[in-house]
Amino acid sequence: METTQIKCLLLPLANQTKLVIPNNLVAEILFDQTAQQSADIKPSWMIGHISWRGQNLPLLSFEELCNIASGSTPNTKGHCIVLHSLKHREELPFFAISISSVPSFEYLDESSLSEAFENRVESPFVEENVYINGLTSIIPNLDAIADLLATRGINHG
Repeated sequence: METTQIKCLLLPLANQTKLVIPNNLVAEILFDQTAQQSADIKPSWMIGHISWRGQNLPLLSFEELCNIASGSTPNTKGHCIVLHSLKHREELPFFAISISSVPSFEYLDESSLSEAFENRVESPFVEENVYINGLTSIIPNLDAIADLLATRGINHG
């Protein structure tokens, strides 16, 4: 029986955890991007907005969103990844997540993943905690993130 492999990006976060994102959801990886902060009071996970292809995209900290932050303030300048939104495509076609360094590619199938029981992150924004080749990783719930941004009125503006 043939197994299907999916090309994924492993996105390094500041706390040494990696997010696992299917490659087809990635619009672009940006380096040395500066976020524009607004004067409005914002949640701690909202870093600001970035300018990308003529659009202003929300940039968020996944660590802050899931309360797994290292205690440092999210950096407004650094690397990020622009993701396609599968929900709320009219008002939020894309959003960005801050990453700590250059991501890596990995071809994954069911045999590459196993459920992680240690260092689990419990959050509505986490689909699953997994080990990939022995390393703790998180499959994010991107629909829940898009729902949160849409319900808070945070869009590409």
